[in-house]
This record gives sequence, C-alpha cells and structure tokens, in this order.
Amino acid sequence: MFRIFSRRAIAAVAALSAALVVAACGQSVDDPMRDADHVVRGMARFDVPLQLRTNHRMVSELVDISRDETVLAEQELAPPGNAPIPFELRYGPRDVPDDAELGVRVRLYQDGELQFATAEPVRIARERGVDIVEIMLEPTDAGEAYMEAQPSPEELREERDLDPEPYEVDLPPEVEEGLMDSPGPEGPGDAG
Repeated sequence: MFRIFSRRAIAAVAALSAALVVAACGQSVDDPMRDADHVVRGMARFDVPLQLRTNHRMVSELVDISRDETVLAEQELAPPGNAPIPFELRYGPRDVPDDAELGVRVRLYQDGELQFATAEPVRIARERGVDIVEIMLEPTDAGEAYMEAQPSPEELREERDLDPEPYEVDLPPEVEEGLMDSPGPEGPGDAG
C-alpha cells in the first residue's frame, strides 16, 4: 500500500492545528463598529426668538459626566447662525471608557462673554452610530441683558410693516427725457 503522508507528518499537522486553536481562543474578535466614529447630532434652541451676530461663538462639547465632565469631543461654530443651531460631535468609541456616562454641554459667547448655556450636561444614550439630542440654552445674566436690548417681535414687525408715504423725486430733465424715450417691453414706438 502506498502512503501519501507519514504518521509523523499527520501528528505534526494535528499538533500545529491544536496549538493554533488554543492560541486563537485567547484572542477576542474585534467589533468593526467599535472602530467607527460615533456621532452625536443636535440642535441648540432658545426660549425666545434671538438674532445672533457675527461676534457670537457657540461651543458644543461631549463630556464624560462620571469623570468631572472630561471633554471627549468639541465643536466650535463662529458665527453659529440663527437658532435652532445644528451641531455635530464625533468621537471614537475606543477613546471613551465603557463605563462613561456621556452628556452634551453647549455654551454661547458674544465677544468672549458667556451669554447662554446648558444648566448641566444633557445626558445621552450610548447608541451605536448616531445619537440625536435637542438642547435648550438658558440665559446667563449677560444673556438676559442682551435679550432686553433686542427689539421685541412686535417692534420688528412694526418696522417691517411701515409703509412710507409715496414721494416724488425730482430728476434732471435729461434723465427724465431718457426714461420717457426708453423702449418698453413691446419695443421702441410700440404703444399698443
């Protein structure tokens, strides 16, 4: 009878296979989602209509509430635009301890002075992929003063709705003649 493999070769392959299986048992399989960025998306809102200016700056932070609000991710928008203001915080799950309690903190500054902020970080669930959160900003003392200096919605409406009396402009004769001679939509000389 003809042998392809010797007993010794088969035993060596079996021992090597067993060693590989034992070595693999000590290895954990990495979760591919563990490496992907997680995203917290949200909207910052105010209780009142507010016109923000170009000297405003909004800072959104993802913090670990269980660790003295350690900042894990941050986004700064300058100028932030008008409310509601969208924000997005990206973080790598490997950079966040498994037992971390996550929250979002948002602050709005004007010329470096804090005007609006979250009273405390808003807790978020640790979902895979994307978390959605809505943040209501509360005024600081400086924010209260800023709001008081703003025209009320009624005042803005009145300004917009003012219909000034029609007025006539005295044009020089050559300009007035040029306007009368200019062709209309039908063309020169077509009056109907």
